[in-house]
Amino acid sequence: MNDAVVPYRDIEQMAAQVVKSKMFPGISTPEAAITLMLLCQSEGLHPMQALTRYHIISGRPAMKADAMLAEFMRRGGTVGWVQWDNQACEAVFTSQGCPDGVTVRWTMEDARRAGVTGNPTWTKYPRQMLKARVASDGGRMTDPAVNQGRYTPEEVQDFDE
Repeated sequence: MNDAVVPYRDIEQMAAQVVKSKMFPGISTPEAAITLMLLCQSEGLHPMQALTRYHIISGRPAMKADAMLAEFMRRGGTVGWVQWDNQACEAVFTSQGCPDGVTVRWTMEDARRAGVTGNPTWTKYPRQMLKARVASDGGRMTDPAVNQGRYTPEEVQDFDE
């Protein structure tokens, strides 16, 4: 966590450089970069953390599943991976608010039933996509403050327009 507030003018300059660099797909305007940076700063993070924690998918900020997991663990949560393969992913999540833990499981059958397997990423990386779904569900269930109602890129790309 970073308690220092970065002045708005400095954020504007950082945002302009971020857009010029083209290193972060989806962040194509200074306004998008500034908005994400202000979001992170409001959460006590340095504005540049926006680039490592979020993707912009269909114009929406989406917290990366790995960032969600890292924040969950930073806040004292634990994850015990039970299964992680191309057919299913399962983990047990515990947190201060849920000391007995919650088991979260996603299978390819769950993904098909949800209608999300049409996305090519599900075909190429089923194990990673299942893990992302388990991570976001587990974090939301046991420590909702981790993502504060935001979705992961894997979830946002599956939204209907």
